[in-house]
Amino acid sequence: MCVASTSGDPIRSSPWEGRKPLSQDLAPWKNLRRLLQGEDLAESDLDERLAQAALKGGVLRMALNLAPVLERWVVKEAEKRIFQDLLLERSQAAVEAVLSGCSGVVLLKGSASAHTLYAQSSERERRDLDLLVVGDAFGEVLALLREGGWRDLAPEKLPWWAKRAEGRYEVTLVGPEGVEVDLHRRLSLYRHFSIDLKGIVQRSQILDEGPFHLPEPVDLALHTALHAASTGYRVPLKSWLDLKLLTGDPTFDWESFAGRALAWQIDTAAWAALGVMKRFFALSLPKATLERLRPPKPVETSLNKLLSHQGETPIAPGRFDDAWRQVAKSLALGGKRPWELAVEHARLRAAGKDRRE
Repeated sequence: MCVASTSGDPIRSSPWEGRKPLSQDLAPWKNLRRLLQGEDLAESDLDERLAQAALKGGVLRMALNLAPVLERWVVKEAEKRIFQDLLLERSQAAVEAVLSGCSGVVLLKGSASAHTLYAQSSERERRDLDLLVVGDAFGEVLALLREGGWRDLAPEKLPWWAKRAEGRYEVTLVGPEGVEVDLHRRLSLYRHFSIDLKGIVQRSQILDEGPFHLPEPVDLALHTALHAASTGYRVPLKSWLDLKLLTGDPTFDWESFAGRALAWQIDTAAWAALGVMKRFFALSLPKATLERLRPPKPVETSLNKLLSHQGETPIAPGRFDDAWRQVAKSLALGGKRPWELAVEHARLRAAGKDRRE
């Protein structure tokens, strides 16, 4: 519930001549992941391609903190990131002021990871602000933000699902300074998942006595895995680093992770994300958890093959990579019940056009 507030107010680089495109060259990405894990790199590995990988992976600030020598190749980009961070922090404070009379507004994705996993929230690069608001409070929060100066995206910028009566699982608003707020009513476009939204809110913890809550680490990890699958595994390295840091905490509850993934019916997406993270960072993960989440053998074999690349993303770039991403997405989200995903997708496509909230 809310009461009226009285308060005021990834970059693609051209390949170097005679060299592989950065997205196809594994060495800079492998070295970047080693750097982020605290390993010492040879001076020859701290090169321009590693700096560009950090930029594209959304981990430039972290990479520069660990290896300042990289800055000479990305001075302008680093300045842009600092300015972007300032705008985002200022926008978050403005949203917080507008929603000061609200409760149960849960930060999601990078917005939550920034305050959960990093000593300084600015270390975690973000482009927007993601919020989960459940039930009737969704309309109240949406109205408050619109009254506070946030405007809806232009119709031509909306994806197809946002124009369907039952497809608007999130509404994107643009703030006075151009920073977007994604207001989620649920965690996925697809409604056949059994995600316990009320449980997510109940398990969350208040951040700094304001309207924002931080999700419990298991919930944040599961949503990170679900989001990766939903994008066709296009998420940048920063998302995989978030998942590594979440699950690497000695207090992380693996039993709840597996149990909740099964209850939400996203067990295959969770299993696939753990596999990517294991390969990216050479980790040892609990065998019991992997076994509990393991999909049927044909799905397991296909996903292991599709998600084996160790470059910019777990799917290798190439002529048919968009098709392979769609296949991986369908397998991860379909899991043991692929027909449910197919029916839900068809139902959304066939739904009538939406009206304004």
